[in-house]
Amino acid sequence: MDKAERKRIFWLSVAAVGPCILFSIYLVFSQWPPRRFAEEWDFVALALSMLLAIAALVVLFRGRDLLVAICVFIPTAAFLVGLSSLFIGCAFGKCL
Repeated sequence: MDKAERKRIFWLSVAAVGPCILFSIYLVFSQWPPRRFAEEWDFVALALSMLLAIAALVVLFRGRDLLVAICVFIPTAAFLVGLSSLFIGCAFGKCL
């Protein structure tokens, strides 16, 4: 495996699991017994996690491939982040 292939695998991994990890970390730290952030910040954190994934895709793809990757990735990432937030929400007894 050469360096370019390792770099591509790294960025694909960031795009795939980065949003779930980032949003889950935010939910864990924001949902401790006294709620520290308003609900609006939950949606800001969700948007930032999606931007992380889009940034990783921009590094990987160019032109038409980028458009296709984003169109496929956004619904998939939204579903995975939704599952992640549902799990965290069930653990703390409340969801977004």
